[in-house]
Amino acid sequence: MSACAELALEIASHRKVLMRTALQRMRDFHLAEDAVQDTLLAALASSERFDGRSKLRTWLTGILLHKITDAHRAAARCRTQPFENEEGGEEGYGVHAKEHHASCADPERLLESRRSLSTLSHAIDRLPALQSGALLKTQFEGLDTATACRELGVSPGNLWVLTHRAREALRASLAMAGCAIPFA
Repeated sequence: MSACAELALEIASHRKVLMRTALQRMRDFHLAEDAVQDTLLAALASSERFDGRSKLRTWLTGILLHKITDAHRAAARCRTQPFENEEGGEEGYGVHAKEHHASCADPERLLESRRSLSTLSHAIDRLPALQSGALLKTQFEGLDTATACRELGVSPGNLWVLTHRAREALRASLAMAGCAIPFA
């Protein structure tokens, strides 16, 4: 395997940690996922600039923090610049900006959301490796069954059992912590 391919695999292995970091700093799962994806792509595109003076994880986290800052700036521009409707009149500030502003307006709701996210992150970390892998690949990365099975080296039935057990363990952890359950 070439050095470039090895670095690409090593960069990809940090996805879970980067996702957890992004989720702690962003309230929207999809925006966090986009920031992580942009980070991985930027790291791969500029891998020749990584000279090993810091740990790879530190370098990737730095890139991620810049991507998160860019996303926050873009959201701020969205909130401050109304868009026009089809007739040319001002319509409003966009659905995502309104939702973001509404969630920031309630400090208790924001605190509960952060506490739930932290509890969920720790609960995922405590899962057995195959269970967390199955859950992350199917629920968070959105991989289809065949791809997830191939990457984990399990059968479709085993993938279903692993995902089911992971969800049940997370439900129990969140219920014990008194947090809202984010999935059915």
